[in-house]
Amino acid sequence: MLHQLGRLLQEKRDLEQAEKRVKEALRMMKSVYDGADHVQLAVTLHELGTLQKQKGDLEQAQEHLKEALRMEKSVFAGADHANVAGTLHQLGRLLQEKGDLEQAEEHLKEALRMTKCAYDGADHGQLAVTLLELGTLQKQKGDLEQAQEHLKEALRMMTSVYDGADHGNVAVTLHELGMVRKQKGDLEQAEEHLKEALRMKKSVYGGCDHVSVAVTLLDLGVVLRSSGKLEQAQELLIEALRMMKSVYGGADHVEVAVTLHEYGSLLDQKGDLKQAEEHLKEALRN
Repeated sequence: MLHQLGRLLQEKRDLEQAEKRVKEALRMMKSVYDGADHVQLAVTLHELGTLQKQKGDLEQAQEHLKEALRMEKSVFAGADHANVAGTLHQLGRLLQEKGDLEQAEEHLKEALRMTKCAYDGADHGQLAVTLLELGTLQKQKGDLEQAQEHLKEALRMMTSVYDGADHGNVAVTLHELGMVRKQKGDLEQAEEHLKEALRMKKSVYGGCDHVSVAVTLLDLGVVLRSSGKLEQAQELLIEALRMMKSVYGGADHVEVAVTLHEYGSLLDQKGDLKQAEEHLKEALRN
């Protein structure tokens, strides 16, 4: 009951209360199982680690996820299992956030292998998400060929799993694939993928302002500027800036600063030096 209440509070974004309830559930389970390894105890450790990662408490999150992984391997006798794969996935994402990209990739690759085994090679949402996360990590490392391979497979699988419908995960995958194409210098394909990602995100979020939509507006605007399509780029960057300021309530934020910088650079490229200087100075203030 405490475990379920913690999960409900987490979904409601009351992370402090959620953590309190899950910790109490963990204490109680340790008492019930007398310190022995148990699958339900491992699940609670996993939930607590995931919650702490969400809060940004990465050290505590890592400690609980590592203990969950150890316990799952013990409970399932080292066999491949979806629970083990899920914890490997979360640890990989956490290590990526901490900047340990090599270890992160190792964990995500093992999660991918195990998830494929758990679902007998069939298309599955969790398998597609792991492919997406691995591709995104490899993009970050600069391993663009591997990143593109995994992202293309993630996109194929998600399109199959979601039966071609608009979905947030599909939109994110399109965005990441577009950014890989950009880094490889294929601006035409990058533009195509980012435009589809933008269309889908607007559909998913019902046309409302959202940071994910704003980021795609920004990145598409940068690609269009690189392609010399300055008027289209300006239109998108203005909308990205408006949305970023709306999402963050006008407060200083790194995403707002980046958007101001890109818009200022565009104005400079168009020869509007006064406006360019104004936006670049505001970017520095953010």
